[in-house]
Amino acid sequence: MERRLSGMLAVAQWVLGTLAVLSLLGAAAGVLGASGTRSLYDRHVPQAVADQAQRLWPQSASLPSSPVLVRASHWQDSYEVFNEIPKEGARMPQGWAELNPGSDDVVGHVGLLTFWDPGMLRRTAWLVAIAFIPAGLAWLWWTLSRMVGSARRADPFTHRNARRLAVAGALVALGPTFALLAQLGVLRWMLASSTAAGKADIWFRWESVPLWPLGVGLALLVLAAVWRHGVAMREDLEGLV
Repeated sequence: MERRLSGMLAVAQWVLGTLAVLSLLGAAAGVLGASGTRSLYDRHVPQAVADQAQRLWPQSASLPSSPVLVRASHWQDSYEVFNEIPKEGARMPQGWAELNPGSDDVVGHVGLLTFWDPGMLRRTAWLVAIAFIPAGLAWLWWTLSRMVGSARRADPFTHRNARRLAVAGALVALGPTFALLAQLGVLRWMLASSTAAGKADIWFRWESVPLWPLGVGLALLVLAAVWRHGVAMREDLEGLV
């Protein structure tokens, strides 16, 4: 029976470790994945400008975009006017952002804004923001794997594992909301310094913030408190023996 339980714990530890590695690979894929820059760009602007975009935005970077609400003063703009598309052979404006063309000839009320040239600092901040969730998941899976490993080797009911549970609970409860708000902040920062500044606003709805991670995180925090209390009680009993 003990050997069977040890085998099951070994399998669980291997699965959790694999999930940690896959989450890290997911973070790397989000940061380093090909953006298809040339294929997207060439449909809307001259080749000379597309070549310049390739230098500004390497294929290995992720391309930030966001739904936006167009301000009323620009509802009747054509896409060429709104996007400030340069003429043949002209240089692309610094901080250029493109509102993706829709089915109508005018911009309208809403659209998807793509940031082609947000600048190195903002681009780096965006890559960090989108990698936060998969990196956090990798840490969570790895922590659970270490807890299972401690159960295989010795006693899992320790203060260290209680602390691990508490940190995991805080990460699960606050991590997704923090990552979402971080991405929102970076997108607004990009918009404020782009060619679309003053023409549109980032569209964000608070109902899009997930609530279930908060419940799961609080449950883990409660479990960590009970775990810590149980460890303390056992230590007190051992001291009396």
